Amino acid sequence: ALGGFMHQFFGWRGSFCLMSVIAVSLFSFLLLKVPETLSLRHKGRVSFKSFVSNYGLIARNPLFFAYVSFFALAIVGEWCFLTMSPFYFEDVLHVPSHYFGLFVGGVALLYCVALGLLSKITARWGDDVPLKAAPFCAIAGTGLFFVAYFFAPMNPYLITVAVSIFMMGAAFGWFISVTKSLDLFPNNKGVASSVRGLSVMGSMALGGWIGRLIPSDSLAPVGLCLLTCTLLMTIISVYLHRRTVQENPLSDGMRNAA
Repeated sequence: ALGGFMHQFFGWRGSFCLMSVIAVSLFSFLLLKVPETLSLRHKGRVSFKSFVSNYGLIARNPLFFAYVSFFALAIVGEWCFLTMSPFYFEDVLHVPSHYFGLFVGGVALLYCVALGLLSKITARWGDDVPLKAAPFCAIAGTGLFFVAYFFAPMNPYLITVAVSIFMMGAAFGWFISVTKSLDLFPNNKGVASSVRGLSVMGSMALGGWIGRLIPSDSLAPVGLCLLTCTLLMTIISVYLHRRTVQENPLSDGMRNAA
């Protein structure tokens, strides 16, 4: 949201200057104030064979990539919209940049609200609920996005609400991606986390690349991207749910009885 005002008063370079100042400040604070958490250091030689075998162990686990892809697909849709939307809002809807920043801030706010509710949701209904809620939010958000495309393409509020609901699904997917994927490798969480992080960054790049290629004068291409990501998320959700039932048939039956 602040970036829109920076762009309004200082040009497009203003946002990058502000981000640079914030990044240097945070790095300096972490370097000077945050203590080392690694109490025991391994003094032996680093084995390249062991390094490769750890990544090979993760690469052979389809369940890990299902959990990671679940969130990565939502990120592709998000970044496709974020890359294309400034041009659509400013050139087609004639929304000033500082107001556009507020719209994007609203999307981020609802994403954070969903993240804040996750702990309460899982504590009351279990970890399986975010797995079901994520594709539901993605379907609802994508459906509302197409409603905006067909009936209100000039309504920035409806477009923002649609993407916000889609991003609630991304928040639920983030929980699944982090907790479930890393729990598969209790002794190699560092390696698993690095692979998950690389997949997220790759998804951001892919979504931005798609958003750059599509025309910025219509909502249809973004809607098709969101629809594709939603369908794939739904397929993965069904696969993960079936795996959960196969591995814990008793707990699933008890949950259904309740």
